[in-house]
Formats: sequence, structure tokens, C-alpha cells
Amino acid sequence: MRIIKLHIGVLLLGILPVFGWSQCAPSTGSRTLMEETFDTENSSISVEQSAWQIGSEGIGPYENRAEGAWLYMEDMSDDTKGELFIDLPSISEDYDTTVYLRFDLSHRPYADKGVFSLLLNTAGEWEKVFVQEEEFVGTVDITLPKLTVDTRLRVQYDDEGSWTWGAGIDNLILEAEGSGCGDAVCAQGENPESCPTDCEVEFPNPFWVPVGEDMRGQEVNYRYFKGKTPCDDCSEEIVLGFPFSFFGESYNKLFLNTNGNLTFEEDFVEYTPEPFCLRGPKMIAPFFADVDLSKGGEIRYYLDPDNHYLIVSWIEVGYFGCEGECDLRNTFQCIIHDGSVQEIRDMGISSQANVLFIYQDMQWTTGSSSGGEEGFLGSAATVGLNSGRIPICNDYGTFDHPGYDYLGNYQDDACQAAGVSHLDYRLVMGDGNKGKVLEAKDLLEFQAEVKTNMHAFTWSVWENQYVESFVLERCTLGETFVPIYEEIGTPYSGHTSYRHEVIAPEGEVSYRVLLKQI
Repeated sequence: MRIIKLHIGVLLLGILPVFGWSQCAPSTGSRTLMEETFDTENSSISVEQSAWQIGSEGIGPYENRAEGAWLYMEDMSDDTKGELFIDLPSISEDYDTTVYLRFDLSHRPYADKGVFSLLLNTAGEWEKVFVQEEEFVGTVDITLPKLTVDTRLRVQYDDEGSWTWGAGIDNLILEAEGSGCGDAVCAQGENPESCPTDCEVEFPNPFWVPVGEDMRGQEVNYRYFKGKTPCDDCSEEIVLGFPFSFFGESYNKLFLNTNGNLTFEEDFVEYTPEPFCLRGPKMIAPFFADVDLSKGGEIRYYLDPDNHYLIVSWIEVGYFGCEGECDLRNTFQCIIHDGSVQEIRDMGISSQANVLFIYQDMQWTTGSSSGGEEGFLGSAATVGLNSGRIPICNDYGTFDHPGYDYLGNYQDDACQAAGVSHLDYRLVMGDGNKGKVLEAKDLLEFQAEVKTNMHAFTWSVWENQYVESFVLERCTLGETFVPIYEEIGTPYSGHTSYRHEVIAPEGEVSYRVLLKQI
């Protein structure tokens, strides 16, 4: 028996819309824990031995106001009292997290009789969290106490011994909203010093490609940007030698610009960043900000046209206006490829991710000509993908101050800029072809046991990974990866192990597991 142990570092955070995504707080904000629409075929709620039903019927003369099926109880007789129990996900009591419950309610009492209630079982005791006695049709939003292990929700209707119409609910959504530090919704960039929780960053970033090495860890020669000229606001054209797709268009060359970005069709030496979407530059921006190489640091790159990728590294670069020794430095990297790169060393990456932003220590955000004061404030640095056509872009976020906080992108004026250390030792991935930002975090332990005519795979997920599903993919030599198995995850369950066996085909094959986050 031969044991193969791989580390797979792919965690997809859903597919963000291309047209001006403007939702705040994708990481430290709300996270959907549970969503139930009471579809008759796919509902996870059992109504057996209960007066509650799942269907599309109305309540007496009142029509079903829901889309399709809903959870309802029709009270057409005396002395009816219906109860239904729903198991909820649990959150460790060690985390400071607010939990919200939202649902559509149609409550139809009669002659002041009939009560709809929700009760929550926490610490072994039932507590009423919502009561509706008067007629109501609309959406209910309530804040729940902290969820612990084996938390249950009791949906209750009591006609108070009288003839009434009844009640119905639909679109039940449970969300957790973290406070940013020490919450169950781990924000990228949280580390043991700023937030003593399990949300630790890994130092150094395991995906970082050191200068002087290629994607396989072999020694290669890197080029200096502009021949190591310590210039400010300058650009260099690079002919790729392979086609690169960006927002649906193919390019065989690009421009590497000092100020933390790559552009297509023309160079871009503007030093003051703006939140995306921008009209004009077709831009990949690992960190669009006012870099000044005369203040130290360097830009190095390695182009491999045979294997279809480009690595660009900004190494300990300073900002314009930095005085004296310029103690604040940023180190970050951008990798682009045509989709053929499947791993960095022994770590798999998503087949969708043809753009990777890899960060080391990030210490400043803003040059003095962009309104910055000692490296911060002013016009915030921008990270993301820009098509050059408003409103088509995808913005990961803006950064204008020190710290680890992160509230999402800045296309909506209500979204605040983030702390630059949120990026420390992190990986952000993008699908440049479709203009989508993906996100990577946490390593997944993956093992494969190779037996006679059989491959047995085991993988483990740890607490706080919020896993929705795993996809096992296989690649025969010379072919592309294809999905062969999907396993539904069990979120908030602590350490969980999975196992799957497949028939091994003839020839040399490779496998990987993609981990999808809720």
C-alpha cells in the first residue's frame, strides 16, 4: 500500500456577480448557517406526527402568500395546538457572534384567539424568542441568544381552545454575524496577536513562490523590473507567449506597472488609486497603491511561456513620500496563467483560478500624493479585477489603515475600507476570464490509499471551516481534471472525517479535493 499525502488549499466562497458587486462584509459580516424554503421534495424538515404540514395550500379563505410550498397549520377545529421541532446548527460558546433568524409569517387569528410562538432550547431550557398574537403578514427578523450544541427551535401554534384560521411560515434563514475579532465567522487576516482565537494565519504563506523559484520549486532566473531602475510611476511591457483570458477577451501581452497592478492594451502609471469600477484601464490589481522604488524595494518577475504562467513579486516596496529610512514595507505577489496550472508545488489550486494574489507582510496603504499621512488614510489602496467598462468589475476590497478588520469591497459607499494587515500571509484567487474574485483559506488534509484496482480517499475538515461540500476530481495524464464525486459537508460540527472509494482507471492519474465554503 502506498500513502500519498497532499495539502489542498482551495476554499471557494461562492460565485460573486460580475456586475458591480457591492455587498459589504463578506468575511466578518453575516454568514448563512441554514436556509429552508420548505420545498416539498427537498425540505430537510420532517412534519410527521405534527399538526403542521408542508404544502401549497392556504389557510381557510386566506391564500398561501408564499412562493410554492410553505410550512403551515390550518386550525378548523377546537382545541388544536401544533408543535414542530427544528434542529439548528451550533456555534461554539467561545465566540462572540450574533445570530439572526428571518422568516416570512402569515398569522391569521380569529376573535382575538390564536398565538404563534417560537421557542429556543439553550442549555437544556426552553425560552420564548418570538410571540405573535395579532394578525400579521410580512417578514420577521429577530436576534437569537447564542446557539450552543444540540440547539432546537420549537415552532408552536395555540388556538387557545377556540376556532381560528391558523398560521404559515416560509423562507426561514438563520445567519451569524461576527463582531470581527474572536467570532465564529473567521475573518481573513485575524492572527493570534490581534485576535487570540483559532483564526490563525499561516506564516509564511504556503502558496508564496520565492524569488528564484518556479511553480514547482525549481531554481530559475528572475528578471528585474525596468532593469532594476529605482523609478517611480513607470511601466514595462511583457509579451506573455501564451493567451490569457480577461473578462472574456484574450491577450498575449500586458503591462507591468510600478503601482501594484497589471494592465492590458496600454500602460497605466496613475498613482492615486480609486475603488473599482474604473472606466479605462483593464486591470488586475493585487495592491493598487503609490509604490515608489526610489524608496527601496524591488519588483522581480518570472515568465514561463512553455508552462503558460507569469509570476510578479513586489518585494519590500515603499510608498511615495516616505521619509527617512522608510520603515513601512509591502511584499506581495501576483500570478496569472491560462488555466493549465493546477498546483503550486504540492498544493492544488482551483481550476477556475487563473489569477492569484499572494501576500506576505503588508504595512502601508497610501502615498503622500494620494492624501496619505505616514503611509495611511487618503485614497485607499484597491485590490481586485477591473474590466475598464463601468459597471463591470470585481473588487475584493480597499485598504487605508493599519489593523486586521475587513468589511468587504468599497463599490458601495456604505462599505468601509479595511485594515491592511487583513491581507497578511493570505491568498486571494480570481477567475480572470469571468471577472470573479474567489477566496482561499485554510489547508485541507487529504490522503489517498492506492490499492489493487481501487483508490480509497480520506480527508478531514476542522472546526470553523463552515463546509458545504467537497468535490473529488480526477485527472488522467494529459487530460484535465473532472469531478467524479461530491460529498455534502456538515458545517459547525468540529473535526469531521470523510472517506470515499473509487475504481482506479488504467494509466497515470492524479486526484484533488476541492472544498466549497457556505
